[in-house]
Amino acid sequence: MSEEYQGVRFTTSFLGHEPPRHRLLPELRRWCRIFHDRGLAPPYPGGSSGNLSFRAENSFIITGTAIGLKDNLTDDAFVEVVGCDVAAGRVEARGGREPSSETMLHALLYQHFPQIGAVFHGHHEVITREAEALGLPQSPCPLPYGSGELAEAAWRLAGQCDFFVLRDHGFVATGPDMASCGGLCLRWLGKITGPRPL
Repeated sequence: MSEEYQGVRFTTSFLGHEPPRHRLLPELRRWCRIFHDRGLAPPYPGGSSGNLSFRAENSFIITGTAIGLKDNLTDDAFVEVVGCDVAAGRVEARGGREPSSETMLHALLYQHFPQIGAVFHGHHEVITREAEALGLPQSPCPLPYGSGELAEAAWRLAGQCDFFVLRDHGFVATGPDMASCGGLCLRWLGKITGPRPL
């Protein structure tokens, strides 16, 4: 993440502070660990540069802000987002911490593409830097992290492809479920580092 992290750029209204409970949380934890192990969520002081989510029944569950994506995450590392107004910069959530700074990006993709069941946003210097050489679609210009503008850039790209780069920032993968979404990330990583088993 090229821009120094300064917290979320939206206002969160909490409808409750209990951590989410969902049968798919173990799978999300597993992918957080894989992102950490494969260098797709580089650490910064107090957290990791990456955020993963999956669609629930009438909401989505996402990693909280300023957490390290590692192998011992508990349920309170995650937040259920039940509403998001990107234009107004407002989020409604349940959980014990602020949702990821890129919550508006995830929300916009879920709102506009009902076929998307998971959104994984990660950071890898080579994938970001070599997007053009790799033939990856990318946003036309750098935009501030966590902003409505970045979310809208992702929305436009997601209408064309399921793996793309936000210029000078990171990559986004979408899929019908976490397995397909995560597999897409690992395939692109394998193109630059060579294949490696899970």
